[in-house]
Amino acid sequence: MVAGMKIALELSVEEAELLSSTAVRLGIRPEELARATIADALSQDKEAFRKAAEYVVEMQRAKRQLEAEAVEAIVEWRLRGVVADLAGTQITDAGPVISRGSTNSTHCPLAGPKSRTLG
Repeated sequence: MVAGMKIALELSVEEAELLSSTAVRLGIRPEELARATIADALSQDKEAFRKAAEYVVEMQRAKRQLEAEAVEAIVEWRLRGVVADLAGTQITDAGPVISRGSTNSTHCPLAGPKSRTLG
């Protein structure tokens, strides 16, 4: 659990004047107005922060999944080349294909040349 926090802020002349005049108009000390303003901003940002954190976690999960699929595709492609080489045959293909959904696919640029002949 975090204990209370005391902070010091450096305000521009304009910001200090606005804080002071607003506090006077409300009948409170500038420190109380600053504390209330920060508390209000933090409470309103909770939902935005939660949504942003969920988005980041989802993007990291998707990235890990795509990386795993890429590694799997590269390994499979290279194994097919080794098997073809051992069998004394030739294979020519565009390299591993990484699926993105059920209809889209792309060739992996990390796997080497677009066309490869072994044998």
